[in-house]
Amino acid sequence: MSCSINRAQSVRISHHWFKKNTEIQDNSRVSITSSSRVSITSSSNLQSSSLLISSLTPGDTGLYVCQIQLMNGSFYTGEGTYLLVTGAAAVSVLQLPPSLILQEGQTANMSCSIEETQGVRILHYYWFMNGIQVISADQDRSRASITSGLQSSSLLISSLTLGDTGLYVCQIQAINKSIPRTYTGNGTRLLVTVSPGIILRMEEEENLLLCEAQRFHPQELKISWRFPLMEAETQDTLTENEDGTYTQRSTMNITEEMRGLRVTCVLEHISLTAPLHETITVTGSSSFDYRYLCFLLLLLLPLLCVAFIVRKHQRRRGVDRPETPETSVITKGRGNQSSQDQDGDSALHYATIFPSVSGAGRKAQKPWVSEEECTEYAAVKVVTRPLPHTSTGTQRDMEESYVCYAALRMSPPP
Repeated sequence: MSCSINRAQSVRISHHWFKKNTEIQDNSRVSITSSSRVSITSSSNLQSSSLLISSLTPGDTGLYVCQIQLMNGSFYTGEGTYLLVTGAAAVSVLQLPPSLILQEGQTANMSCSIEETQGVRILHYYWFMNGIQVISADQDRSRASITSGLQSSSLLISSLTLGDTGLYVCQIQAINKSIPRTYTGNGTRLLVTVSPGIILRMEEEENLLLCEAQRFHPQELKISWRFPLMEAETQDTLTENEDGTYTQRSTMNITEEMRGLRVTCVLEHISLTAPLHETITVTGSSSFDYRYLCFLLLLLLPLLCVAFIVRKHQRRRGVDRPETPETSVITKGRGNQSSQDQDGDSALHYATIFPSVSGAGRKAQKPWVSEEECTEYAAVKVVTRPLPHTSTGTQRDMEESYVCYAALRMSPPP
């Protein structure tokens, strides 16, 4: 299409082309616009201009207007040229929404439609998830269903699971101008999320603070620590669970400066509308005290063992040593010694008897009598009278209940 003005050649002019009030090109010379299909040319005397559009499409349909500007600033506008592009309808598939982010257990709904339906007869709608057909239009499942009409189709998936995450593409089989054609949408990307749970606790034995984000999806998650006037290094580990979710742990060493402070762990995840946080107060004493106590116990243990062995050895020596008259208890006033032995039901006392004589007699007998030679052991049977069971018993009865009777023999040395 072209545009010109009848003016003297000395008058300088410029040409402008518009489509729907939008300027196509602002130049008086030959140039190429952003589209290589459109070009504007001007004559050598600047009296005329031409607009060239190649490889027309239905989108080029519209009113094109030429505007001429003179050197003095005045404008002249033509009536315009209306361009109508005919031919096969341009069919495009509109699939909505482009993406979906939903929680586990929720319901997903996506749609597919054709924008230009003139001359197009739709035969079937198909839905694919990651290249695998989900369900055909005439089938139904417990969680997925397709509803189709003349110009659109929708896919509904209820009780979402992590396995439903993927790209869902709508495909349309149709006949356009008696020609079978297949049209495909751009797809809807579905992301099924699982919100994390949080656990914050102290590990006293390892002297650590542990913050754990449990069972979340997808795996992108941020754990941060908040506590006043301090900085500390943390260590994070991520593990995948059997059901496809993830667990992430963050640990931080407990220092003495942290005792008594409130420490907060914060989780940020795409499934959360707001950050999730948990707070704990760091209590207890340093683990160094426990280690020091264990060290002391380790030092004392050998000493205790040695003391036990020595004590046991001393007791064994005391049992093996035979009892002699010198080690017996001497009965006061009579030179007698006694001990008691239990044999069955009878109680026996053993007594060592030394003769008691006057001072003169002892001097006369001393040359031929020694205490060791005159020693004779005799069994003493205990005769015990039962104790009274009432308060009427006499003091004498109580004393006689402990009297022992013995038959003793004395013989001179040979």
